[in-house]
Amino acid sequence: MWWPTLAALLCLVGAQAVFWIFTFPANAATSNWTLVPEEWESLRRRWEYSHLAGAGFQVLAMSALIVSTLARTRD
Repeated sequence: MWWPTLAALLCLVGAQAVFWIFTFPANAATSNWTLVPEEWESLRRRWEYSHLAGAGFQVLAMSALIVSTLARTRD
């Protein structure tokens, strides 16, 4: 079964995309949260949800790799 491995790879790419599209710009706008811009509340919310989404992608990737490994050992 190769599809769980592909799913894991896609989830890891998704986690990276979320980081670079949402988390990193928030970190840059606040100098890693040492500055407080005027729109900090919406920036913080985006930063928090991007961490949640990234963690979700990583949990899915790990789960897919576990499924892939278990399927391989069964063959």
